[in-house]
Amino acid sequence: MAKKDKVDDKQTVVEEKEIETVKEVELPIKDDKQIIEELKNEILMMKANEQNVAKMFKSEIASSKKFGSADLARDLIPVIDMLKAVVNSPTSSPEVQNYLIGFNMLISQIDQALASNKITLIQTKQGDDFDMYLHQAIEIVETDKVASGKIVEVVANGYKLHDRVIKHANVRVAK
Repeated sequence: MAKKDKVDDKQTVVEEKEIETVKEVELPIKDDKQIIEELKNEILMMKANEQNVAKMFKSEIASSKKFGSADLARDLIPVIDMLKAVVNSPTSSPEVQNYLIGFNMLISQIDQALASNKITLIQTKQGDDFDMYLHQAIEIVETDKVASGKIVEVVANGYKLHDRVIKHANVRVAK
């Protein structure tokens, strides 16, 4: 039991020293007006933060609605381009030409569906300036047809969703 008393005495001494240090530190006393003012400022900061989060959330939702179909468009565009290439290929068979007329009608409907969803073709033609934001140079060729830095040939069409490029036009550029 004597050992336990000694431990208790040591703890009491430590506790008394801690109490003395707490007593030595004096906290500034604030009046009620200061406390109320600080709380008002804190509430205003919390409201501003809440409004910022709400604006950011609305912006994310709007962006998601506006550009949500980009992945689907990226997957469908190569198929559409391939169908257009097939339709534009030369043929002399009257049976095949009848099918091509039907395919042309399908392509027209697909183009209308894309346009109604704000997916548009990037208008690119031979002689246009190369624009790295709209075009992807797949080859640089020496030619006398166009000046250096101009587009020689459009290999694959590019597309935009609203104002964002979702597929760059693949082009050959003059050296």
